[in-house]
Formats: sequence, C-alpha cells, structure tokens
Amino acid sequence: MTAIHIDADTPSTLTDKKHRADAIGRAAALLFDTTGYAETSLRDISIAAGLSKGGIYHYFSSKHEILFFILDRYLDRLHGNVLDELNQFDNPKAKLRFFLDRHLRIFFESMPEGGEYLNQARNLTHQERRYIVEREKAYAMILTGILAEMVNTDNPSTKLDAITYFIFGLYNSIMHWFNPTGELSIEEVSDLCFQLLMDGWESLSASEAIR
Repeated sequence: MTAIHIDADTPSTLTDKKHRADAIGRAAALLFDTTGYAETSLRDISIAAGLSKGGIYHYFSSKHEILFFILDRYLDRLHGNVLDELNQFDNPKAKLRFFLDRHLRIFFESMPEGGEYLNQARNLTHQERRYIVEREKAYAMILTGILAEMVNTDNPSTKLDAITYFIFGLYNSIMHWFNPTGELSIEEVSDLCFQLLMDGWESLSASEAIR
C-alpha cells in the first residue's frame, strides 16, 4: 500500500528514489508537526523538500499518500530486526528492558515521524487505518510475548494484552512532555519508567492477578 511511484530503474536509481521519498516524508512530517496536517499543502511540502510541485508527483499523488508513507515507514523502523535482536537475551526481564529502551530510542531518533504516527492516524482512510492497526497489533504481540515469558506461560491472557497497551501508553506519552534540553536525559526517563513498570509488575505477579 506504500505509495511511492517507482519505475523499472537500475538499483542505484531505485535507491536514490527511495532516499528522495524518505526526504519528502521527513519534510512533510516536520511541517505536519509545526503547522498542522490540515494546514499543510502539497506545495508547502514540495518547497520544504526542494522539489517543484510537479516533481513531487513522481513520488506521491497526494498529501494523504505522504502521511500514509510516514506512518508505514515508522512502523518499518519499529519492527526492523527486533525479533533477531531479542534472541540475544535469555532472560525475559532483559528482553523487556531492551525492547522498551529500543522503542524509546527509535521514537526520539525518528522525530517528528514518531509524533505523526501517534497523532495523525485518524486522517487515514478506513482501509489504510486497518492496515496500520494490523501492523501495530503485530508489534504489540512481541511485547505481549515477552510478558508471557515473564510469567512462564505459552497462552497469554487478556490481562497481559491489556498490560501491553498500558505499557505502550506510558512510554508513548513521554513525547508529550519530554524536553531533550531539559534536566532529565532520555536515559534517565527510561530508567524511571522501567522501575515504575517493574514495581507494578512485581506487585501484580505476587498477587497472581495477571494469570
């Protein structure tokens, strides 16, 4: 469904076009973040990306397609090789820490695309939104799987599904208040979040409320 219009070119040209599409997506994400999605025109995006308005149509047919591209590519980053990366850990708690630290790192390395992922999905069509939601669910299942390992079960409960989204809610909310130039570093914020999470998790585990 990704809307990059690419002809049958050489591999090097194909790579150049992908890089240009990424540049357009980033320019658009910056404008959506600062100006607003509705207030940003395709002409604004073309100027920010250093293209003519006609030139941008070589990659995208509309502002809407650019938004879908931004969200889809952000999910590409989240999924990445995360399963292979998690295989280096035997301890599920270490897996959880790695996964959540990685989630935060990608979010802040991919700003403002990460912000658009959280804020602009409502502007997608029903079909596009369903596609994005399915990718979100697949990503969430990775976290649920880690939590299931922590309680030693192969059959995650509905409660573990709920806890998965509680955790994402906690970590994703950071974008709304975190100041990269403030007193707290992102590493310190990550430590605080994980400690808060572990304190709550240990309390639930002791009471067997999540089984």
